[in-house]
Amino acid sequence: SNSVNQGSKIPGLPAEQLAGVSAAEMWRAALVLATLQVSWALRPTVELTEFEKFVIRRKGTEPAFSSPLNDETRAGVFRCKNCGEVLFESSRKFDSRTGWPSFDASTSKIATKPDVKWPIIVALLAIIFVPTVVDHEIPSLLTLGIGAFAIRLYAVQTEIVCESCDAHIGHVFDDGPRQTTGRRFCCNGVALTFHLEEEEEHRAPGAIAADSA
Repeated sequence: SNSVNQGSKIPGLPAEQLAGVSAAEMWRAALVLATLQVSWALRPTVELTEFEKFVIRRKGTEPAFSSPLNDETRAGVFRCKNCGEVLFESSRKFDSRTGWPSFDASTSKIATKPDVKWPIIVALLAIIFVPTVVDHEIPSLLTLGIGAFAIRLYAVQTEIVCESCDAHIGHVFDDGPRQTTGRRFCCNGVALTFHLEEEEEHRAPGAIAADSA
């Protein structure tokens, strides 16, 4: 018989779902999955320096005021350093005075993830509660308020990543310009490349972005 019998086993699929599925169909499905895996492995990326890998792949943070893109004001787009997707437009850039390139909106190629830094939370809770245990005192409302503020500001954040390659770009906050979106996409300049508007007009469809000024 050309169909898969009831005793066939594929991880994650009950045998009854495979009844009547031909061997040819199984091979076709396996070929599609293999093709997708190869496509993902060969997705367009660039060679990164060790520091770029630290920021983009290990979710590090560059020093404030270290990126030339912080002062970039020309018309153009900002692409993902890792895969070349357009993540931000220059028209959405503003001076946040934080030391990192900041935008009040992104393209649809930016995705968000919860970023909870448990070591920081544990450290802050220890600072608040260990002395109270030793001294048998209840923390003051002021101490609790400061602790809660610090946890919200430094330990519970929203990460922004490139939707196409999952590269770490930075974080998004709700302290952006109130006259526009009220959001601040705080980016690591090392995770982005800037491309002038005229360069984009002459770019071939599907071309991979190379480093620009």
